Amino acid sequence: MRKRTATWMATVGLVASGVIFGAAPSASAANWGCPGSQVDSYTSRNSAGETLSHTYLFYSSASNGTDCAVTVAAKYAGKAYELGVDIWTSDWVQHDGDLGNYASYAGPVKITNTNGKCLNLEATVGNGPMHSNGEVIGGGNWYGVHCG
Repeated sequence: MRKRTATWMATVGLVASGVIFGAAPSASAANWGCPGSQVDSYTSRNSAGETLSHTYLFYSSASNGTDCAVTVAAKYAGKAYELGVDIWTSDWVQHDGDLGNYASYAGPVKITNTNGKCLNLEATVGNGPMHSNGEVIGGGNWYGVHCG
């Protein structure tokens, strides 16, 4: 929890200083606990077009291909609301997920042995804590990504 709080505070400082703006910011594998290099990013928006979260996908050649993902809070950053990330191979052989009340990010979630396979990703964003009056208001599903 201490690492997530420190990471969140650093992110808030960058946003407040105007360093992060426009398109989805780049993530650092070291910041989110994922091995390898960032290969893609996805933005979740609600029906009003507001950015709810950013999901980052990382790849490493270790273990016959290791893919890792995190979902970083945007609209509700700093509030311990429902936030989740799932990653699985399109053949449903490997899966990892993380869902909880997070103020900064969900994950990292990792799967190995992914060379030659396509991936599916899912992000979940709620407007309140899990098991409260909050409800899932957004997220995203990205199927057949990062094939190879």
